[in-house]
Amino acid sequence: MANEEEIPIVWTRNQQTGEYRFPKTHVDGVIGLEEFIEKIIKSFLNGDLIVQAPTGQKFKITVNAEGELNTERLEE
Repeated sequence: MANEEEIPIVWTRNQQTGEYRFPKTHVDGVIGLEEFIEKIIKSFLNGDLIVQAPTGQKFKITVNAEGELNTERLEE
């Protein structure tokens, strides 16, 4: 898009807990958010799902026509 401007993220921090707080927004308030979410969802629905174990090893999860799950270790 032409003439896009960056909007700074506004946040506050609770001095006692150190917790960061961000203002609540609406999906219509973030340009392109809805399309971005749809793209992510479709990538998981139509493609391979790859997950990472706490050790860093990656696995591909697939499902067959009967709904049975299978995992495959991916080599790095």
